[in-house]
Amino acid sequence: MKNALLCGYLAVLSFQDIKQKKVSLWLLLAAIIGGVCYAIVQQKGFHILGDILPGILMCMITFLAPKALGIGDGIVGVIYGLFYGWRSTCICLMLAFGLTVIVGVTLCIGRSGRRVQIPFIPFLMAVHVGMFFLKG
Repeated sequence: MKNALLCGYLAVLSFQDIKQKKVSLWLLLAAIIGGVCYAIVQQKGFHILGDILPGILMCMITFLAPKALGIGDGIVGVIYGLFYGWRSTCICLMLAFGLTVIVGVTLCIGRSGRRVQIPFIPFLMAVHVGMFFLKG
Protein backbone atom coordinates (compact mmCIF):
# COMPACT_ATOMS: atom_id res chain seq x y z
CA MET A 1 0.00 0.00 0.00
CA LYS A 2 2.77 2.43 0.97
CA ASN A 3 4.63 1.68 -2.28
CA ALA A 4 1.59 2.34 -4.45
CA LEU A 5 0.74 5.57 -2.63
CA LEU A 6 4.26 6.91 -2.98
CA CYS A 7 4.34 5.86 -6.62
CA GLY A 8 1.14 7.83 -7.30
CA TYR A 9 2.52 10.80 -5.39
CA LEU A 10 5.78 10.69 -7.35
CA ALA A 11 3.80 10.40 -10.59
CA VAL A 12 1.91 13.62 -9.80
CA LEU A 13 5.13 15.41 -8.85
CA SER A 14 6.86 14.05 -11.97
CA PHE A 15 4.14 15.46 -14.19
CA GLN A 16 4.48 18.85 -12.50
CA ASP A 17 8.28 18.72 -12.70
CA ILE A 18 8.21 17.94 -16.42
CA LYS A 19 5.52 20.49 -17.34
CA GLN A 20 6.32 23.40 -15.02
CA LYS A 21 9.93 22.76 -13.88
CA LYS A 22 8.65 23.09 -10.30
CA VAL A 23 6.46 21.17 -7.86
CA SER A 24 3.58 22.23 -5.61
CA LEU A 25 4.58 23.41 -2.16
CA TRP A 26 1.24 22.15 -0.82
CA LEU A 27 1.89 18.63 -2.09
CA LEU A 28 5.34 18.68 -0.50
CA LEU A 29 4.00 19.94 2.84
CA ALA A 30 1.18 17.36 2.86
CA ALA A 31 3.67 14.56 2.24
CA ILE A 32 6.03 15.81 4.96
CA ILE A 33 3.15 15.86 7.45
CA GLY A 34 2.11 12.37 6.32
CA GLY A 35 5.70 11.14 6.54
CA VAL A 36 6.18 12.49 10.06
CA CYS A 37 2.90 10.88 11.14
CA TYR A 38 4.03 7.60 9.56
CA ALA A 39 7.38 7.81 11.37
CA ILE A 40 5.62 8.45 14.68
CA VAL A 41 3.30 5.48 14.17
CA GLN A 42 6.31 3.32 13.29
CA GLN A 43 7.97 4.54 16.52
CA LYS A 44 11.16 5.57 14.75
CA GLY A 45 12.10 8.09 17.45
CA PHE A 46 15.43 9.79 16.82
CA HIS A 47 16.16 7.43 13.92
CA ILE A 48 14.06 9.80 11.86
CA LEU A 49 17.00 12.24 11.80
CA GLY A 50 19.22 9.68 10.08
CA ASP A 51 16.41 8.74 7.72
CA ILE A 52 15.99 12.29 6.44
CA LEU A 53 19.74 13.03 6.24
CA PRO A 54 20.12 12.13 2.51
CA GLY A 55 17.31 14.54 1.63
CA ILE A 56 18.78 17.26 3.85
CA LEU A 57 22.11 16.83 2.07
CA MET A 58 20.29 17.25 -1.24
CA CYS A 59 18.73 20.47 0.07
CA MET A 60 22.21 21.71 1.04
CA ILE A 61 23.48 20.93 -2.46
CA THR A 62 20.66 23.12 -3.77
CA PHE A 63 22.18 26.12 -2.00
CA LEU A 64 25.72 25.27 -3.12
CA ALA A 65 24.78 24.61 -6.76
CA PRO A 66 21.34 26.17 -7.34
CA LYS A 67 21.22 25.41 -11.06
CA ALA A 68 22.11 21.76 -10.59
CA LEU A 69 19.29 20.71 -8.28
CA GLY A 70 16.03 22.25 -7.10
CA ILE A 71 14.91 22.55 -3.49
CA GLY A 72 11.83 20.49 -4.33
CA ASP A 73 14.10 17.58 -5.26
CA GLY A 74 15.77 17.77 -1.85
CA ILE A 75 12.42 17.93 -0.06
CA VAL A 76 11.25 14.86 -1.98
CA GLY A 77 14.45 13.16 -0.75
CA VAL A 78 13.45 14.04 2.83
CA ILE A 79 9.95 12.67 2.24
CA TYR A 80 11.35 9.47 0.76
CA GLY A 81 13.57 9.06 3.83
CA LEU A 82 10.60 9.46 6.17
CA PHE A 83 8.85 6.51 4.54
CA TYR A 84 11.74 4.21 3.58
CA GLY A 85 14.69 4.99 5.84
CA TRP A 86 18.16 6.18 4.98
CA ARG A 87 19.47 3.00 3.31
CA SER A 88 16.71 2.69 0.73
CA THR A 89 16.75 6.44 0.21
CA CYS A 90 20.49 6.46 -0.50
CA ILE A 91 20.18 3.57 -2.95
CA CYS A 92 17.19 5.11 -4.70
CA LEU A 93 18.79 8.55 -4.96
CA MET A 94 22.09 7.18 -6.27
CA LEU A 95 20.32 5.14 -8.94
CA ALA A 96 18.12 8.11 -9.89
CA PHE A 97 21.17 10.39 -10.14
CA GLY A 98 22.89 7.75 -12.29
CA LEU A 99 19.93 7.54 -14.67
CA THR A 100 19.73 11.32 -14.83
CA VAL A 101 23.42 11.56 -15.73
CA ILE A 102 23.11 8.92 -18.45
CA VAL A 103 20.11 10.67 -20.02
CA GLY A 104 21.72 14.10 -19.58
CA VAL A 105 24.95 13.08 -21.28
CA THR A 106 22.99 11.45 -24.09
CA LEU A 107 20.91 14.61 -24.59
CA CYS A 108 23.99 16.87 -24.49
CA ILE A 109 25.71 14.74 -27.13
CA GLY A 110 22.61 14.98 -29.32
CA ARG A 111 22.44 18.76 -28.86
CA SER A 112 26.11 19.56 -29.51
CA GLY A 113 26.97 20.02 -25.83
CA ARG A 114 24.39 22.73 -25.06
CA ARG A 115 23.06 22.93 -21.51
CA VAL A 116 19.97 20.81 -20.95
CA GLN A 117 17.55 21.04 -17.99
CA ILE A 118 16.35 17.63 -16.88
CA PRO A 119 13.65 17.11 -14.22
CA PHE A 120 14.90 14.79 -11.46
CA ILE A 121 11.67 13.50 -9.91
CA PRO A 122 10.65 11.37 -12.94
CA PHE A 123 13.91 9.45 -12.58
CA LEU A 124 13.29 9.01 -8.87
CA MET A 125 9.86 7.62 -9.69
CA ALA A 126 11.32 5.22 -12.27
CA VAL A 127 13.84 3.90 -9.75
CA HIS A 128 11.12 3.62 -7.09
CA VAL A 129 9.00 1.52 -9.46
CA GLY A 130 12.02 -0.64 -10.23
CA MET A 131 13.03 -1.10 -6.61
CA PHE A 132 9.65 -1.90 -5.14
CA PHE A 133 7.43 -3.27 -7.89
CA LEU A 134 9.79 -5.24 -10.10
CA LYS A 135 11.94 -6.92 -7.45
CA GLY A 136 9.32 -9.61 -6.91
